[in-house]
Amino acid sequence: YRLKKIPPVKITVDSELKPGYHLGSSAAVAVATLAGLLFYLKKIWNPEIVNKLAYKAEKFKHYNPSGADNSSVTYGGFVWYRKELEFLKSIWQIPLKLTPYLNNFYLIDTGPSHESTASLVKFVAARFNKNKKLFASLFNLNEIQTKNIAVALRTGRAPQLIEAIRSTEKTLEKIGVVSQKVLPFIRSVEKSGGAAKILGGGGRKEGVGYLLCFASPKNLLQQLAKRFNYHLEEIILGEEGLRLESKK
Repeated sequence: YRLKKIPPVKITVDSELKPGYHLGSSAAVAVATLAGLLFYLKKIWNPEIVNKLAYKAEKFKHYNPSGADNSSVTYGGFVWYRKELEFLKSIWQIPLKLTPYLNNFYLIDTGPSHESTASLVKFVAARFNKNKKLFASLFNLNEIQTKNIAVALRTGRAPQLIEAIRSTEKTLEKIGVVSQKVLPFIRSVEKSGGAAKILGGGGRKEGVGYLLCFASPKNLLQQLAKRFNYHLEEIILGEEGLRLESKK
């Protein structure tokens, strides 16, 4: 925008997101900061432009991000994001029924990941280059199951959702981004009839940040978390994205 200089600006970030948990906190900060600055300096309110700028900021932070985090933060709701090429991306909001089973999602705190998202992206890229055929098949399977998750969320079919989440988690384990430390807990959730998978980059040595779990009843998952010395947190899915609170 041909800004020769930016006047002094005080930016305060108030967040309950934990660093190192792969919840997209850097994307949230990037989107909010850029949106605020763009409106403050140029009186421009354009989420599409903000999303593109935030993606560029994320590339400095995470080496080769997909763009899914900043798009989810910008648009909110349930976002279908697909990156074909660097210059070709599709972003859609999925209309969902507000069925009761959406309340069966929880976060399980396994402790922060010891690896950054950037280092995990580079790790996967290196493994991909050594065995492209295997990893291509894993990526394809992940894509199929991601579509199945979208369909299950749209139609309200819990068994299909559980199966798809479990399958996605297993491909991530084969890719190498799920720490051995958390596998017993994941298998226990599955044995109880639920499903659990890593969020974001995951982790290779200790904690993986948060696990996203789909389980019912809640008290059963609480008991499992307590047994493994993990903490359960309740979440609300499909929350609002970027918004302008004041035009002053």
